Amino acid sequence: MTEPTLAGPAIAADAMQSVADRRRMQLQHQVLEEEANCWWCSGPVDQTLPGTTHPWGPVVTHIRPLWAGGDSLARDNSHLAHRSCHASYCHQLRAAAQQQ
Repeated sequence: MTEPTLAGPAIAADAMQSVADRRRMQLQHQVLEEEANCWWCSGPVDQTLPGTTHPWGPVVTHIRPLWAGGDSLARDNSHLAHRSCHASYCHQLRAAAQQQ
């Protein structure tokens, strides 16, 4: 007798995650194509810089963060920012949330 496995539900969960990941990547590409300036400081964003390491590199950020109920797949919640501006914005949001 074979033991029951969760392969079916696990595969379905992986497939749903893959769909969400693809949508997130499509949204990121859309933002990078449509926007050229940082939504926070309004300065131009050099998209040739590495966004994961360079402070002035591009990142796609959420205006309303996910931890505050923002939608990760909503275009109107996603904008281009410098990595350093994104970090400053996040620090300000968290500080304001802690003061409440």
